Amino acid sequence: MPNRWHRRNFPPNAVKTPDRVGDYLVALRNDFVARNPTCRRGLNLKGELGNYEAETHVLLKLASTGRVVNILLRFGRVLESYLEVMNIDKAEEVTQWKAQLESERTERVELFEKILKDEHRLMEAMGDETQQMELLTLLKNDLTRFNKILMPEELDVMSAVYAEVVRCSGIVLVGGPPSWFLAPNEPLCEQRIYYLNAVRVSKCETGDILRMGAGDQPSREDQEEACLRQAAIWADLNHPHVAKLLGGCYIGKEPFLVHEPAEPLVSNRASAQSWEPLLGWALGLQYLHERELGYKNFDDSRLLARHHVTASGVNEKVSVPPQTRPQFLNEREWDLIQRMCAKEPERRVSMCLCFQFRKAAAIKDATLVMEAFVNVVDLFYLFLTRHDLGKEQMNSSAVELSDPEIRLEAQMLLQFERHKRQSSYPNSVLEAMKQALEVLGEIGDGAEVVPSWFIPPYEVVLGKFIAQGGFGEVYHGKWFDTDVVVKILKPQASGNASAKGGLPPTSGSSSADEDAMELFRREADHWFMLNHQNVVHLYGACHVGSPFFVCEPAKTTSLHSHVKSLACARPGYNYEEKGGDPSDIMRCLLLAGIGLKYLHERGIVHCDLKGNNFMVGTDGKTIKLGDFGMSVLKRSDKGRHSAHANVGAVPWKAPEYLLGANPTVNSDVYGFGMCILELFSGRMPWAGVPEAAVKFHVTKRKWSLIQHMCCYDPSERISLDAVVDMLHTFRFG
Repeated sequence: MPNRWHRRNFPPNAVKTPDRVGDYLVALRNDFVARNPTCRRGLNLKGELGNYEAETHVLLKLASTGRVVNILLRFGRVLESYLEVMNIDKAEEVTQWKAQLESERTERVELFEKILKDEHRLMEAMGDETQQMELLTLLKNDLTRFNKILMPEELDVMSAVYAEVVRCSGIVLVGGPPSWFLAPNEPLCEQRIYYLNAVRVSKCETGDILRMGAGDQPSREDQEEACLRQAAIWADLNHPHVAKLLGGCYIGKEPFLVHEPAEPLVSNRASAQSWEPLLGWALGLQYLHERELGYKNFDDSRLLARHHVTASGVNEKVSVPPQTRPQFLNEREWDLIQRMCAKEPERRVSMCLCFQFRKAAAIKDATLVMEAFVNVVDLFYLFLTRHDLGKEQMNSSAVELSDPEIRLEAQMLLQFERHKRQSSYPNSVLEAMKQALEVLGEIGDGAEVVPSWFIPPYEVVLGKFIAQGGFGEVYHGKWFDTDVVVKILKPQASGNASAKGGLPPTSGSSSADEDAMELFRREADHWFMLNHQNVVHLYGACHVGSPFFVCEPAKTTSLHSHVKSLACARPGYNYEEKGGDPSDIMRCLLLAGIGLKYLHERGIVHCDLKGNNFMVGTDGKTIKLGDFGMSVLKRSDKGRHSAHANVGAVPWKAPEYLLGANPTVNSDVYGFGMCILELFSGRMPWAGVPEAAVKFHVTKRKWSLIQHMCCYDPSERISLDAVVDMLHTFRFG
C-alpha cells in the first residue's frame, strides 16, 4: 500500500490510499513542513490518525468516521491559521482542502456502500458476536458524538450498517454508552506513554488486573464484566487520595481503564520514606471502607504515587512483620503496624486509627466540626418522639422543618449518612434516620436525590482566609484530613451580587432563590465532570445551608508573577535584565491553552480569563484554570447581563462581549491573547504598552499570533486548536 506520509508526497499529485479520507491534507502537511522545517514539532496529524490507520477491521474504521473527520476538519483550519500567522500566501492547493476532503469522504461512502451490497463480504466484515457488539457500540457512540459534522451520505451508510448488524446478530443495544466510555483508539500512545486530551495518563488493562488474582487467562466475557463493574464503581469515587478515573473501554480485544497519572509504590520506593504518603493511602482506604468497598487482592501494587520520584531503598517484600522493631520506626509507629497486621482478623484495628498519624491539635478541630451534625441528629430524635405522640403535638421543631431550605438540608444530610456511611451506624440509628426521612417526606414533596458531588458541611474544616471576591470568600481547609480550598458563596442580598459580578441578584423571593440555587447546582454538575490536570479539580460541593465548593489546593497567581518566581529560582539568572525565561513563558502558556481547549471541547466557555486569574498546582509547575463563576453565568439568560457588570476585567474582554453579546469560544481566544500580551509586555492590556516594546520581547511569529487572536471581528480570530499547536511549535523557536 502506498505510504502517504512519505516526505515527498505533495499536492497536487497526492498519494491515494484505499480508505482515501485525509489523503490531501496529509500531502498538504508534508509540503508545509518541508517548506517550513521549524514547524515540524507541531501539526502532529500522524500521531492523531495513528490508531485509525492501524485498524484492520474495515467496519470498525467506519465506526470512527466522525472522530476522524473531526480531526481532519480541525487540522485543516489549523494549517490555514499557520499560513495567516506566518504571513504566507495561500497557494491554490491550500484553498482546495475542504473540497478535496468532501470528495474523499464521498468516495469513502461509496466503498462502504459496495460492502453493504455484497452480503458475503458484509457478513465476513461483521465478525463474530464479540466483534458485532463492539461494532454496534462504536457506531452508536460515533453517531451520537459527531452527528453534526457527518454528511447525510455518511449518516445513511453508518445507519444502514448498524441496522444490518442488528438484523443479522439479533443484538439490540438499550441506551447509549456510559458517560465514562472511551473508544479503543482515543488514548494515544507515544513511546509507551499514554495521552488523553493532550496530557499524560495511566492505562491499565482489565485482563492484567484479573490475572493478578488468578493465574488463568481470563475470558473475554470476564474482562468485559470486570471493566463495566469497576468503572461503574470507580466513576462515583471522588477523593484526594483515590486515583481519579478518566474513562474506560469495555469492548475490543483488551478492555481497559484510564486514570490520572500515577505509579505503583514498587516503582517509587522514595515515596515510602515518609509517613505522609502512607497517611494518604490510609485515608483513601478509609474512604473506600466507609462506602463498603475493598480490594479482593490487596498488595503494594495498589498503592500509587502521583508524582514521579527516583526510586530508592530496598525492594523487599515480607509476608509477616519482623519479630523486633526496625530502627527506622519509633515505638508508636511500630505499635500501630503490629495491630494492623495481627494474625487474627478480629484483633486488627480499623482504618479509623490512621488518624494516629495526625497531629494532636487537629483532634480538637475535628470534634468541633462534628457538633453541627450531632445537633441535627438530636433535633430528629426530638422531632420523631413528638411525632409518635401525635401530629397535633408537633411544635416548633416541626414548624422549623417545614421551612423548605431547612428541610432540604436535613434531608440531604440524613440521606448522605444513611446511604454513604451505612456501615458506620448501628441498625437502630439507621432505622431512626429512615423514619426521619419518611416524616420529612410527609411535610414536603418527597426526598431529593443526593447529588454525586455532595459533601456535608461537617466534613470540611475551614482554615485561614485567602481572599474575597464578587462571588464569596475563599479559605484554606481540610477535607478527609487533606488540604483543600473552600469557596463559600455569599448570601444573595438584593442587587449586591449583580453589582460585583456575582450570581444573579435576588430580592428575597423564593423564585429568585431557586434561580440562584439552580445556577449553583448547574455549575457543580459541569465542574464535577471535568477531569484534566490543567483544570482545577472539584472534589465536591454543598448546596444546602451556606453553599460552598471544595476543590484541590492551587495557588491563585498571575502568569507574570509565576514566570518571575521561576526565573528568580534559576541560579545566576538576572530577571531584571532578561525578564522571564522564554522557555518558562511558553510552557506556562501552552499548559493554560491545553486546559482552555479541554473546556471548549466540553461546551464550556471560561468567560473570565485575565492575567491574575490563573492557578499553579501544588507541584509549583502545573498551570491550572479555575474560577468558573463566570462560566456558569453564561449558561443562563438571567445571569448573562449580570456578567457584563464585572467591569474589573474589561481590558481582557472581547469587544463583542462588552457590547452585550453572548460569550463564545472566540471571546476566550481574545481574552487568552490579551493574557499572552500581558505576560510578554509585563503590563496590563491597553495600559499604554508601545507595540515596539512588545515586539522587543517576542519573535515576529509570536507577535503575529497575538494579533490574529485579538482581531476585532470574532470570525477573523484563529481557533484555539491553532493557538495551542503554535504555542507548542513556537516554544522551540
